[in-house]
Amino acid sequence: MQRLQYYKFFIFFTMGGAGMEMEGFMHKEMKKFAQENGFLIETKKEIAYGQKNGFFFVIYQMPISIYSHRVQLFVKLKRGEREAFFSDFLNECKERYEYLLNAYFSGEKMIAQFQGKEGEWEENYSLSIDAFLEEITRYCKGKGFIQCCEGCGKEYGLSFCELEGEDSIICSDCFDKKLKEEKTWEKNGNFLGGVIGG
Repeated sequence: MQRLQYYKFFIFFTMGGAGMEMEGFMHKEMKKFAQENGFLIETKKEIAYGQKNGFFFVIYQMPISIYSHRVQLFVKLKRGEREAFFSDFLNECKERYEYLLNAYFSGEKMIAQFQGKEGEWEENYSLSIDAFLEEITRYCKGKGFIQCCEGCGKEYGLSFCELEGEDSIICSDCFDKKLKEEKTWEKNGNFLGGVIGG
């Protein structure tokens, strides 16, 4: 994959590379889990992000506890697929995974909340997250779900970025359009990731 050029208000990383060891609030075992899966770690936002089985995930370290994490998957339902079916599947997952407190689909994002036992890190906690990621990607592949630009629906040339405080996946055309619309972008905009896929 061709590495993207650095700009003073864009910070690009190559997706799928080796994880980076960084200090911060994120538990060392979660960092280890992220690195083993080839995810990158962004210290300022306390997130780990990358691709697993062809789908892009972000793992957020929740500030309430080092044993609490939010997993976010950027995915769009296949045309004709009912959102309720996906919600039913996520409800079934809550019954199968011990540490999964909640999981729901919102527009083009699947959000899952994991909570471990306070006071100690349990090996099964990260194993549970890993198993969930495996199952959710199998489900999405089987249903033909896609990843696409949140602005126009384009399925290629996608990048992970922060837009007005919200993490998003957009194409370069929509990002350029956003740059023109926002006069304050240079102060507030920050690219967290490079091209997805490649």
